[in-house]
Amino acid sequence: KVVIRVRPMLPNSAESNAPTCVEIFPPTPPSTQHEAVKLKGRNGVHDKTFTFDQILPQQVNQSHVYQSCVLPLIDSSLQDGYNATVLAYGQTGSGKTYTMMGNENTVPQQHRDGNKDETEESDVFDDWGVIPRALHDIF
Repeated sequence: KVVIRVRPMLPNSAESNAPTCVEIFPPTPPSTQHEAVKLKGRNGVHDKTFTFDQILPQQVNQSHVYQSCVLPLIDSSLQDGYNATVLAYGQTGSGKTYTMMGNENTVPQQHRDGNKDETEESDVFDDWGVIPRALHDIF
């Protein structure tokens, strides 16, 4: 399964009213079950369209990424014994580290030190990436 996540524009790009270079198209049944994304070239020249199993738009949060993409893999690995791999690939600054790890400052110190504390579920912050979430769920 191949999923892409479109990150929001950087603040300086948004402030300067830079045009977006990504356009997302939903699946068009019955011909396809895949979603498409168009990468726009300058002045409409050299536009490229690609299809993927799922496209996560800019407004999708970390929890949704984990629930829809990673948790099913963990469940099948633990229940059925299948191996699973989650790979983040992309250009520098595209959000790979944020998606995988989240913001380091949001992970409570006891979790970073390996001293899992069963205090409250509120310890699971919105910005946790998929790796801390997976470790929290498994252990």
